[in-house]
Amino acid sequence: MATTSEKGTLIRIFLSETGQQIQELRRGAEKAVIYSLAFNHSGDRIACSSDKGTVHVFFIDSKKAVLEYENSRRSMAMEEHKKEETTNKKHT
Repeated sequence: MATTSEKGTLIRIFLSETGQQIQELRRGAEKAVIYSLAFNHSGDRIACSSDKGTVHVFFIDSKKAVLEYENSRRSMAMEEHKKEETTNKKHT
């Protein structure tokens, strides 16, 4: 998932599964109205068009995204396991 700042200078990339931000990209320093954001088919690039008449294409660090996702899944599983240990009195 991707969002832009109100000023149109930043693009933030998030993992849709967790909502965790994985990357922040700078489109420019001047305020701009963002017309569109689009991922390529494989999800490793994103394009941005604005009222400045330019199109920016950025590389998305997909390896980092996968690692962040796996780490968050492991963390959630560990938390769930801890919760089960404290609530299940028969657990040894």
